[in-house]
Amino acid sequence: MAPAAHRVTSCLCEYPPYDADEHVASVPEHAFFDLVVIGSGPAALAAVTRILETRPAALYTEDEKHHLHWLKKSSHAAPTINARRSGPKLRRISILVIDRLGDGWLGLWNRLFAAYEISHLRSPMFFHPDPADLGGLLEWTVATGRNTVGHPSLIYDNKRSEPLPELLEIPGVVGKEVSKHKQKMKRRLALGPAINERDRRDYATPGAKLFQDFCNDIVARYGLVPETKDGKLLSAAEYLEARRKRPTSALDTALVSGNVAHLDYGTVDVSHCGRTDTQRAFSVRLGDGTLIGAKAVISAVGTGGRPNVPDWLATHHEGWVHSTQLATPGFVFPPKDLTESDTSTLVVIGGGLSSAQICDIAIRRGVKRVVLLLRGHFKSKPFDLGLEWIGKYSNLQKMQFWQCSDPVERHAMILNSRNGGSLTPTYAKLMLQYASQGRLEIRTHTQVVSAKRSDKWKLELVRAECNNEAQYNCPQLPGTREDLCADYIVSSTGAKLGFSSLPFMETLSIKMPVPDVGGLPVVTEDLQYGSIPLFCVGAYSALQIGPAAFNLGGMREAAERVAVRLGELQQRDRPRDAPPRCADTFSHFNFNVLVEDA
Repeated sequence: MAPAAHRVTSCLCEYPPYDADEHVASVPEHAFFDLVVIGSGPAALAAVTRILETRPAALYTEDEKHHLHWLKKSSHAAPTINARRSGPKLRRISILVIDRLGDGWLGLWNRLFAAYEISHLRSPMFFHPDPADLGGLLEWTVATGRNTVGHPSLIYDNKRSEPLPELLEIPGVVGKEVSKHKQKMKRRLALGPAINERDRRDYATPGAKLFQDFCNDIVARYGLVPETKDGKLLSAAEYLEARRKRPTSALDTALVSGNVAHLDYGTVDVSHCGRTDTQRAFSVRLGDGTLIGAKAVISAVGTGGRPNVPDWLATHHEGWVHSTQLATPGFVFPPKDLTESDTSTLVVIGGGLSSAQICDIAIRRGVKRVVLLLRGHFKSKPFDLGLEWIGKYSNLQKMQFWQCSDPVERHAMILNSRNGGSLTPTYAKLMLQYASQGRLEIRTHTQVVSAKRSDKWKLELVRAECNNEAQYNCPQLPGTREDLCADYIVSSTGAKLGFSSLPFMETLSIKMPVPDVGGLPVVTEDLQYGSIPLFCVGAYSALQIGPAAFNLGGMREAAERVAVRLGELQQRDRPRDAPPRCADTFSHFNFNVLVEDA
């Protein structure tokens, strides 16, 4: 038998054919869509808007975009003669976006930002879901007069009385905090600095409210504002009933609330006025029994919302919480008994940015003692992945990643780039400030080997050999065991990856098994799941997109790939007597067309 890694490698290119002759559903025409999108986060918004955008930023230079906009505003462009087209263009299609929470676009995103009291994003200005312009967020910020910039030290400035600026600089990225001597030494290097000085303005982090308003502007611009009833998002059943009363030929895009419980692919009977059309499609069944048909499906569920909880903690039912639960409406954190006691101890597990944000909230709200447990080093870096994947040499890293055909090696490259959880330099300084004040203990290289709970937690901690830095305010010596009593535990340990184990994938993962590495499916270059038109964007596209798949930058690239593939699938069914194309409908602009259109 071949090694596992080799067997997985072969699946990057070829997948077994899927038997789609099995009848899976019968739906009325008003319950059938060209595309269903599962999820309504930033990855979903990026995908939907890219599909609707006729002139995506990925295909045009600034000059080409300006000329195309001029063509559209001018008189009707003449048909082209013998003009070549670079790729199929995706026509307007009917799209149904299904949001599990019912909070609208970026609902969970906004909940988490509010729960963690996050003032600014971690990502730079060119990481956003707008498909029309890579610099769209920066331009919108300037146009709306919200381009005030400040130093990130304002976050931990106790004497600050003014509100935080809309943008915060990202120190240490462009060279702002590098001495003249070090700058001169860097200039002697062959490659120079990782970031161009002319891109300095892009390397600021937008405020959470600023980013939310920008996304709302995108939603409005593309006509994606959802229908509501009594201030709440329409359920899928309510929307389908309203759609039944409207002309079914309308090519609409809608966002509804619902929980996708089951997904299958085969033959679907679509009925209309006594006629039945049978075609290969998905059946999408929601938790309330609502049945929907779709030609294609995009999964934009993030990691799937399944918490990754340490084994020693999962067996207990009280006295702890996973960090994602802080975003549950009505959840009170910290618990009252922690803030009202002078001897309370809160333990936060995890080395990522969320852990630091939770520590900050707990300390500011009155918890007297907070202990941060980290399995490894106390790490600090501007972004959640290496700067080499973001700066001007990112194409070199991507090229090396894409040239590697083994998904196991690609997965290793992803892990190496992300290198576990880390804090931004700003939050690292804030944590060290709390440690110097005696309000926080940063216990690096520490693991829990046993845990008991009665009224309080009794944790047995083991600390590995390491440098015992005084700035961490850690009372436990390296290479020792120690008991720690705690009142409450927050597990900020991320989410479990496993696409095939998501509830709605139960049937398809059996009928169309696709290999995975570390829970990430081995999708095609078009982010397609096997040979069926199911696409993954966001985290589960990482084996093709790279480590940026987990953040806003990779979501734009994923949206581009999926939109192109959907256009190819649609082109396959394009009627031969389709109307002639005009210059402003080209998917990529060609200057040789200008003479013909003049």
